[in-house]
Amino acid sequence: MLFSLIVLASSICLAQTSAFTYQGKLGSNGAPANGDYQFEFKLFDAATGTNQIGTTHTATATVQNGSFSTRLDFGTTAFAAGQDRWLEISVRLNGGDPYTVLSPRQQVNSAPFAVRSVTAASADSATTAGTVTGVVAVANGGTGSTTQNFVDLTSDQTISGNKAFNGTLSGNGSGLTSLNGANLSDGSITKSKLAPDYKNGYDPQLVALMRWDLLPAAHNFVEVGRQPSALAFDGTFMYVANKGDNNVTRIRTSTGLIEGTPIAVGTAPSALAYDGKFMWVANSGSNDVTKIRARTGVVEGSPIAVGNNPQALAFDGTFLYVANSGSDSVTRIRVTSGAVEGSPIEVGDGPFSLVFAGGSIYVAHQASEDATDGYLKKIRASTGTVEGTITHLWGALAFDGTFVYVAMNGAIQRIRASTGVREFYGINGTQFGLDVRSSSQAICFDGTSIFVAGRVGAHGAPGAEVMVLKANVNGLGIEGGPVPVLGAVKALAFDGTYVYAANELSFTGEDGVFSWVNGNVIRFQ
Repeated sequence: MLFSLIVLASSICLAQTSAFTYQGKLGSNGAPANGDYQFEFKLFDAATGTNQIGTTHTATATVQNGSFSTRLDFGTTAFAAGQDRWLEISVRLNGGDPYTVLSPRQQVNSAPFAVRSVTAASADSATTAGTVTGVVAVANGGTGSTTQNFVDLTSDQTISGNKAFNGTLSGNGSGLTSLNGANLSDGSITKSKLAPDYKNGYDPQLVALMRWDLLPAAHNFVEVGRQPSALAFDGTFMYVANKGDNNVTRIRTSTGLIEGTPIAVGTAPSALAYDGKFMWVANSGSNDVTKIRARTGVVEGSPIAVGNNPQALAFDGTFLYVANSGSDSVTRIRVTSGAVEGSPIEVGDGPFSLVFAGGSIYVAHQASEDATDGYLKKIRASTGTVEGTITHLWGALAFDGTFVYVAMNGAIQRIRASTGVREFYGINGTQFGLDVRSSSQAICFDGTSIFVAGRVGAHGAPGAEVMVLKANVNGLGIEGGPVPVLGAVKALAFDGTYVYAANELSFTGEDGVFSWVNGNVIRFQ
């Protein structure tokens, strides 16, 4: 039987649902149809095409003299505001004959869209309230009054009248201006915030009263953990690796004070290096490397396994180099991925100090206490290959942009970094009776001078005193007298203003038991 659709009409249901009534007129062979028919209704977004909207709706309707009516419900989301819809109708006699698809599709009139008006979307969130009248309760986002003005905290607005805030107002207060200081409660703002020079010790009133005890003291000495073994600066904090406590302490350089709790790392942290984002820690007891995000002071990722007994770190802008003293090798870690790259670089006996000097990494080896057994190796940073050995020279290393400095045997030696050739320097600490020994691994450069640690008096002799020596990089000799420190200096570092010395302290009790106690960090200029 061939069917044809003669008339399409529709009207919205009075009930507030997404259903609507569809009325149509069906003809068969040119005459009005009569009887029970089965219909399939499908919704599309175009007069042709296969992009159906929603699911297929089926219905059985009795057609009388060609007219029929049925309810359709495609849901409210099917009729998005402003978008056209077409209805495709298929029909067959009630009894199982194949469906006949009527053509063309019928465009749906506006009535079904009445279940959601064009502006209903803004009403959902009530963001447009220009026409709202009456009193809106505070619980519903209103003022609760016909007289109070609404305070918009997201835009510029002038507010009159007295306002009381209960609770805590957060923020840094940088936007507050024209405050009347006479109305501030006594003691509500500390004096250090009001007197610009108070933090530098120039509060006029206290100076006049000579109350030096109330002026801020320079914090140039702090107690840290046991066996402080390394120092590194990240632009804000000086990091201290506490080997005996398996953690890292941070000192805020602007105050000279420790900030936060110690950061737990691996076992026996012995070296530190900063890459511009992370502070890296070599853990000699657990044979791995930990990284700390400098901005947060939080350890990130899992420890990275390296060789045995890592004792030194250096960064070349791309790779972190790790001196594995127990494996006689150097490991390279790509800092962007944290992955070990390539096989360990075989360098020889006991590498214990590293420095990046231009395009090369210099490695110091301490084969024994005899200087004739020590040597330096030079690694080309771009390839990771060893390029030469410098014999009879070993010690803690520092770089000044041109020369690599080596502290050893009561003197400071230097090597031109570009050639690897030793050049005369002429700085000798023995004029002060200073025994500059590289076993402390304590040397640093501050832009104009080299600082090294040593002892006045024979190593291990009664009354031997630890000192830090300052030498001019231009070979002009020792600058000033040695700086006395407390304990065995294990590391030196510079923060742009101060030189920091990490000092290890130990003692032997009456029972003959040797113990480590908390070390300290001092700073000086």
